[in-house]
Amino acid sequence: IGNGKIEIKVDWKLWKQMLWYAAPLIVVGVANSVNQYFSAQLQQFFLPGSSEENIRQAGIYGGSMRIALLLVMFNTAFNYAAEPFFFKNAASRNDKTIYAKVLNLYLIVGVLAMVGVVYFLDILQYIIGANYREALFIIPILLFSFLFLGIYYNISIWYKLSDKTHYGSMISLVGVAITLSLSYILLPLLGYVGSAWASLVCYGTMVVLAYVIGQKYYPIKYDLSKMIQILLGGLIMIMINIFIKNLELPLLVTYLLRIIILAGFLYWLYQSNKLLLKELTSNFA
Repeated sequence: IGNGKIEIKVDWKLWKQMLWYAAPLIVVGVANSVNQYFSAQLQQFFLPGSSEENIRQAGIYGGSMRIALLLVMFNTAFNYAAEPFFFKNAASRNDKTIYAKVLNLYLIVGVLAMVGVVYFLDILQYIIGANYREALFIIPILLFSFLFLGIYYNISIWYKLSDKTHYGSMISLVGVAITLSLSYILLPLLGYVGSAWASLVCYGTMVVLAYVIGQKYYPIKYDLSKMIQILLGGLIMIMINIFIKNLELPLLVTYLLRIIILAGFLYWLYQSNKLLLKELTSNFA
């Protein structure tokens, strides 16, 4: 530089470190795309009908998937906000308890979003055409699947913080194996419903693997009892909605009842997590 020339050097050691860190994330991205968006192609192969009938069934499934993807959009937005916060925290305070608290925050908002979609599905169904509404009954299964995907995003942050991204690729490939094998088994038996259950088992297994392996290499004390409580709350709310729907009440009465129950659920979530919400609000502020 002293003689006016710029000399470019490659730090091969750093380059290898970056490659070792980033390459498995490519596998993670491809595997996640297969788990999330490959169901229609699998249905065309494994459903028992003719090629035209399988394509039609895949289209019906895709209509319900489009509504359920509202939760995936929330997952993506939450992940974009939370991941930089995780890295910043790891570089400064390294307070591991904050990861567990952020996961509980995700569950609170994610379960509320999931229940909201189910309770107002009568309105949201108009996002898709009338010919594609046959599979609306699988939306709760898909929503729980994508809720587990969001939990996985939060729990699996450890392999990025600890530079062990190869574990992320391994877990994602296990998810792909589950998706492919269960699709092969369930689609001929259950039709497109098999794809929904395969998705739920896939993401549920990935959550368990990420938690178990993460506790070995980057232990974080998650409040499992609180997480289960919130998940059960969401499940009970969906079961209540099924009960209300079976009553066949007038439409206005049905919506008033749903709004009252949703308000009660929101109040319960706030009261049972008041201290956590106040603490996280001050942390993010």
